[in-house]
Amino acid sequence: MRDLTRTGVRTVVLKDDSLDDVYGNIAAAGKMTGRSDAARALIAQLKARTAALVRAAHRSSRVPSVFVVLGTAPIFTVGKGSYIASLIALAGGRNAAADVDAPYARYSAEALIARQPDVLVVDPDIHFADVVGDAPWNALRAVRRHRVFTLSSAAILERPGPRYNDGLAWLIAALRKARA
Repeated sequence: MRDLTRTGVRTVVLKDDSLDDVYGNIAAAGKMTGRSDAARALIAQLKARTAALVRAAHRSSRVPSVFVVLGTAPIFTVGKGSYIASLIALAGGRNAAADVDAPYARYSAEALIARQPDVLVVDPDIHFADVVGDAPWNALRAVRRHRVFTLSSAAILERPGPRYNDGLAWLIAALRKARA
């Protein structure tokens, strides 16, 4: 970014740890480009689709714990401050790594085994199939019960932006399959 600034290119750093940040970033982009009305309309559309997805999501008295696998060596996941944790909650799950204060962090194998998440959500770029038979993964109930769901595209869940509802819909469908 420093190089861009030195060349005179205007740069803006936007926070992206929550859904509110996503909405705020859309509003900021609208303001910077003279398209505030379009940005407000997009935000309203996104919020309406989110509400519809949440209403349609299957809710049960048992809330499955979800562990998001962003890396396997070291284990890397999402903490309670992440935007992905918000999507997990909206989908009807709870973040198995809610004990992590940072939005994204390393996680110990021992803590993962102790947590025994109900569902694993896996980034497709980490090649989880290559390690699923190894510790700690093979010690997880979610693995033994075949409740491992690999994202079709990491971007729908991992990139906070206007496509977040695609990630939310995917999570809702994965949790529905896990309950079946």
